[in-house]
Amino acid sequence: MTMNTKEFKNLKDFLMRAAATDSEPEMVQCFKRATLLLATHGYTWAQAMDKRVTVVNEVEADPHDAEVQSHTTPHDDLDRLFEDAMAGASGSFLETLESIHSQYEELGWISVRQREVVENAAERYAERHPGGRVR
Repeated sequence: MTMNTKEFKNLKDFLMRAAATDSEPEMVQCFKRATLLLATHGYTWAQAMDKRVTVVNEVEADPHDAEVQSHTTPHDDLDRLFEDAMAGASGSFLETLESIHSQYEELGWISVRQREVVENAAERYAERHPGGRVR
């Protein structure tokens, strides 16, 4: 079974409230709610503590939202930015760029913040490779 990101955030909020309160009844109530949330998805506390809880991000931005860059950027320009950004990246940052690129290919848009990450990485690559792009 899986839980979505909102439910997982609720689980974390219950635990943080339980840890922060001086009220024993409130603490018990928070733990009960967290336990019920886990049980609803077929998980035990042992599974949660062993990091076996699967969280699925079901939140998708509205492609018409002002925070989304899809129809406002020519695809060729963004494709070039991705190419340059990934050429100069490695390790977990390359994995991040590949994840953003996969979203772009699958959904046809990326957020403004994601575009900034790609642009900054492409710019760093261009600074390290003066005189044009390396092919």
